[in-house]
Amino acid sequence: MIPLVAPPANLLKSVRFVLAASSGLDRWIGHPTYNDPNVLFANARGGTAPEIAEWVMGTWLAHGHHLYEYHDLQKKGEWETWSGTPRVQDSHGQRIGVLGYGAIGRQVGLDIWSTPARFFTPPRHRIMASTNNTRSDKSGDILLAFFTFPPPEEWIHRMKANHPGLEVRWTLLMEGTRLILPEDNPPELWDGVTILMIPLVAPPANLLKSVRFVLAASSGLDRWIGHPTYNDPNVLFANARGGTAPEIAEWVMGTWLAHGHHLYEYHDLQKKGEWETWSGTPRVQDSHGQRIGVLGYGAIGRQVGRIANALGMEVYAYTRSERPTPESRRDNDYIVPGMGDPEGTIPSRWFHGESKESLREFLSQDLDMLAISIPLSETNGNLISHEEFEILARKKTFVSNISRGQLINTQALISALEKGQIRGAALDVTDPEPLPHGHPLWEAPNLFISPHVSWQSDKFFDRVWELLDINIGRLREGKEPLNLVKRNFTG
Repeated sequence: MIPLVAPPANLLKSVRFVLAASSGLDRWIGHPTYNDPNVLFANARGGTAPEIAEWVMGTWLAHGHHLYEYHDLQKKGEWETWSGTPRVQDSHGQRIGVLGYGAIGRQVGLDIWSTPARFFTPPRHRIMASTNNTRSDKSGDILLAFFTFPPPEEWIHRMKANHPGLEVRWTLLMEGTRLILPEDNPPELWDGVTILMIPLVAPPANLLKSVRFVLAASSGLDRWIGHPTYNDPNVLFANARGGTAPEIAEWVMGTWLAHGHHLYEYHDLQKKGEWETWSGTPRVQDSHGQRIGVLGYGAIGRQVGRIANALGMEVYAYTRSERPTPESRRDNDYIVPGMGDPEGTIPSRWFHGESKESLREFLSQDLDMLAISIPLSETNGNLISHEEFEILARKKTFVSNISRGQLINTQALISALEKGQIRGAALDVTDPEPLPHGHPLWEAPNLFISPHVSWQSDKFFDRVWELLDINIGRLREGKEPLNLVKRNFTG
């Protein structure tokens, strides 16, 4: 058994079997022993398939999500301002050709992102709400949609055709990199608006007097917390969490693979024109057999779990409420066809709770990776702090945060990275945000930062528009909208 080289034939006179510890045997071509029909040869192609396939898909995701560009910006301490146009084309629906469908090709071709197509099933429970939240009339609704770029004309025509009597209004929320505040629009734009679709911001309450349904075109609604309209039980809110799941999950697992396969280091060496000589000791621990804890097993968390499972990782899930039955683990909200974990069958263990004790029990499960995908609330700021990093230090957990920066205590994270308590981290969100030039987080070791872009995809707004189309139909039929945000009302 030998890697890398083919010994001289005179040393192999008694050999009858050779295991070349590599996928290719090109070094043996023309070798007398290789040409001897009495000597059997085998290679290690199946043994190298997991890590090589990870490299293939990791570099694909790093390229598609512009991770190298953000790595270079991070070294300069620069936070890129979004122009309003999505730059990422996520993998869903794209086609890969595998030239050579052996062990490595088969692992590359493993259908990581595909299950039978499914959009949604009827919701199991109706959230208690006033009867005027839903109505079945076919006219009278006025939709106001905010966009970061002009919508296609066919979308407007489709909305009117699908919902007779619906008045459709739209306006731009951005001009280049400049945000146009909703209240800067003419007052008549807001007159009589009953349905609102808006990303990024929460308009003043005085503009929303007639609104009965809001689709926030994002996964989190922290910008709405404390807003009078959000506190009104007569107004229904939904978010776009299922529509962002494919690209955000790709970002999570892409940064995990980029870290584990040292892609940023090789990117830096490439820019210098330097070829690193291997020391003989493997540097990569591939994902197979490692354990990921998904903190928040909603639409995004389920897609993260799906990809991690396809890479051979064991998935643990954490939810706020207990999910003891198959029915309780099912996802009944909007799902991009073929994505996620609709039946909730991927996790090998489920955890739940709202206390620090239950969270710490989850974190103490020898996690190799922690993916944070829970919404920010009024009570869960600094959820991961010094004590939690002490727990994660037992396994040197890699930490990924795509939710909100305030969920992690920034100083505790810097300390954990500098002390080597965790093997690394990837942040698409920071506290503060945008992260100012000169902030110590830019210089923390083994850290990747991108400027809150993981949700960006050229397909994102198509998915949000589809969700809006579906939900307007459901509202008019007197049904509960998909992705309904559950809020607690007191008094």
